[in-house]
Amino acid sequence: MPTAKPLPDCEGPKLEPFADSIFDLNIKFLGIITTADDGGRKAIVMKARIGRKIYAVKIFQHRSNTIYDFGSDYLQPLTTGDSATDGGPRVAPRPTPEQDKYVLPFFCECRAYGRLKETGREDLAARAHGYLSFVLTEEVRNLFNNAIAEHASPTQGDILSVLGLSGDLALDPVFAIVKDWIDHPPYDDVWDIALAESALYPRMPRNLKALHKLGIVVRDINLGQYVNGVLVDLSSAWTAPHCFGPETGIRLRWEFLSQAAWDLYCFQTQVIDAYNGPYRRMLKKGELLPEVSFRVYSPPEMLGRLRPRPHRQQPYLPLLGNQPWLENQFLTEMPPFDPSRFNWVKAQVGRGRLTAKNINSEPKPTKKRRRKARGLNYGCIRAYTGSTMRG
Repeated sequence: MPTAKPLPDCEGPKLEPFADSIFDLNIKFLGIITTADDGGRKAIVMKARIGRKIYAVKIFQHRSNTIYDFGSDYLQPLTTGDSATDGGPRVAPRPTPEQDKYVLPFFCECRAYGRLKETGREDLAARAHGYLSFVLTEEVRNLFNNAIAEHASPTQGDILSVLGLSGDLALDPVFAIVKDWIDHPPYDDVWDIALAESALYPRMPRNLKALHKLGIVVRDINLGQYVNGVLVDLSSAWTAPHCFGPETGIRLRWEFLSQAAWDLYCFQTQVIDAYNGPYRRMLKKGELLPEVSFRVYSPPEMLGRLRPRPHRQQPYLPLLGNQPWLENQFLTEMPPFDPSRFNWVKAQVGRGRLTAKNINSEPKPTKKRRRKARGLNYGCIRAYTGSTMRG
């Protein structure tokens, strides 16, 4: 049995270890699927055979090479060089060691997958079986290098260069998560993916809203995050409770609500529109994917409307996203669920025996039973005799 402790070491859900040591596994790496540059310098994904099964092993970048995502730009405290007046470059701050447990991509996935396990909803994303922690000794590097040499560029012929590690950093532990391997036929471009997976789209927004109901905001939705309609990347996800959650008072109380709206907005623009856009003229009206009934409008588009709906009354809350083109976008339609309202304490007590339905539901009020009157039922007597009885 594994003796390593679940991670991360903070409040909230955690992910169990897959094995104590990588040498305890009969593992063989079959190739590299994505490099760190393809994944936004967060991780690389390798195909591996462990025993008789095929898995996807996601190896995460070192903390020093990770680009952190703190959320909305205008909420980030930025510095301008050495002083506020020297006109230097804007530099985003690095998180504290305590915040690392909430915003580091590896820990983001550990917390998200831990929540799916404790609530019994592992069907909402690619199933994770646990994490691995190892040091890149020469023996461990040989396990990776044969596969990397076949599928990476000549300049990335070593696992250290792929992960951007050198010097003393090469002796630091490396973390990985073992997930189910989801196979799909090769596609020529992103539009072929959209056409082949169009039948899977109806369930994808339902699963996304179910994640919000469980206190998880993905914060990075696009067509490349799905394989055969299954969400495979949660490295940017925030899971309640969070260091930037409403209970800490650091951020705005409605930030998680706005992040959930951002997920739905990105699903509409980055997934649905990626399919409907190039095929709108070729397909019939009934073959186009339906909208997710969620839109975000700029204030000028709302002008001239008479009697807007109550939930679209001004002033509007801003939409908090991590893209610069979201400037002047406002939250005019609320998402179905507020992730910050998830009862995570009750979920940890259940440990897999609870579901999203009974965690989030309020206790039903008890109905007062009417007390039966004692004595004769005069209504029945009248119906039977056809006469009126007077007392």
